[in-house]
Amino acid sequence: MILNLLIQLEILFVNLFTTAKISTKKYKMSTTILYLMLFTIITITIFAVLKTDDTPQWVALLIGFSFILPLTLLYKASFLKMSTIMFFCWTQTMIISNISKSIAELFDSNIIYLAFLIQTVALSLTFTFIQKFARNTYKTIIDGISKESFKSLLILASILLSFAIVISYFVTDNIVKLFLLSLLMITSYSVYTLLKSFVEKSKKIVTLNKVAYNDSLTHLENRFSLFTTAKKLITDEIPFHCVYMDLDNLKGINDTYGHQAGDHYLISFAEAVTKSISSKSIFYRIAGDEFVCICQDKTIDIDKMKSLITSSYKGEHPFNGVSIGYSTFPKDGNTLDDLLLLADGKMYSRKNNFKFRINRRSDT
Repeated sequence: MILNLLIQLEILFVNLFTTAKISTKKYKMSTTILYLMLFTIITITIFAVLKTDDTPQWVALLIGFSFILPLTLLYKASFLKMSTIMFFCWTQTMIISNISKSIAELFDSNIIYLAFLIQTVALSLTFTFIQKFARNTYKTIIDGISKESFKSLLILASILLSFAIVISYFVTDNIVKLFLLSLLMITSYSVYTLLKSFVEKSKKIVTLNKVAYNDSLTHLENRFSLFTTAKKLITDEIPFHCVYMDLDNLKGINDTYGHQAGDHYLISFAEAVTKSISSKSIFYRIAGDEFVCICQDKTIDIDKMKSLITSSYKGEHPFNGVSIGYSTFPKDGNTLDDLLLLADGKMYSRKNNFKFRINRRSDT
């Protein structure tokens, strides 16, 4: 009874330690350890009271899985994510534990302390490897995949764990069991290693896409992204407004305060516009002080937009204003080039009218 308990506690310790390595704690380490110790004492007590000679082996497995409840509460992970982590941890330790048991039974099926001794040695030898693999490989996977892909990862972890359970509890020949468990362990590590490689390559692709589609200074989408989006909208015959914006007197900011101040001015302007436009709009930087907004709202009010931008601007230097013109697909054109040309013309017309009014006031 005591040796069986020690075997289970040894496995539990490795699983909890591995979980801690690849999860983010909500509380201090001392608090986390205290709650896990209390939960362990409670579960051991319940198991000891309820256990009989006829208690099936899967009950201990079920009790082990009950630790998902405190782990989900103690770590910053959803139930789905914690289940995925637990299934990974439990698969590795279950394989090692049952390999140890099978080796012991090859010598004498009645000597349980031999199984405990072999398991202790096996876990000691593989402990560092498991921790490094969990931290360097499995954590890379769970941190790198999307939320939508977590279900697929959970299914994979469930399949591997299910194979471990079936082999451990239903294969009676120890030689066959040793072979199958060893093969499963190799397969498990190989699959996760390949998956890590796929995740890393996917992250590189995402990074390259960001470089290709995003402006490095303002982090807005760029000219290439604008043409890609507009082409799809035009092909799908989805109406939209093409809003052309040109900052007023950016040169004055650069000349007066320096080009670094000009960069901050552009960033502050980009943030102001992003706050001012609707969720149906995408904002692009296409040149130095030229911007375009693709807006799918039914109506558009340029004066209101300018007012919102001005009130949202929080830059270090005074806002000199922005000139805006717009065109509409399909009313004003069937290509982005036509829409940009018309919107640009309207924008410069408004800019020149504004300059004319300013000059007349100065003359007066």
